[in-house]
Amino acid sequence: MIGFQDGSAAVLYLNDPKEKIWGLVVSVSAAGVVMRGLRLDSFEDWMRQEARHEEELLGLVTAFYPLPRIERLEEDRSVGSVVSYSQRFAEAVGRTVQEAVAARAAQREAKDEGKNDGILH
Repeated sequence: MIGFQDGSAAVLYLNDPKEKIWGLVVSVSAAGVVMRGLRLDSFEDWMRQEARHEEELLGLVTAFYPLPRIERLEEDRSVGSVVSYSQRFAEAVGRTVQEAVAARAAQREAKDEGKNDGILH
């Protein structure tokens, strides 16, 4: 079995219903896979949003996918002239997926702290 490390980019193929999820692997177990990702058909829109530094309308969501739904899990990597989704993202956005996710998390945290500044405890 291929060992996916935390944070590895991958494409998860699901059945019932059929869909593809692209994202970062959080964990793989006998029960299923936890990924921080989004539907593959939303990847281009998300990448453009990040490249333009637009308001966060799309983002990666952490979800558990049970083993019976999983058809296969593939590493997202470039092969020959076929460029990986992660590499395409880095070229279009100017930073890695991991850097973009960390930046959005920091933005959300700063925004949440700003909301709590005026609250009495």
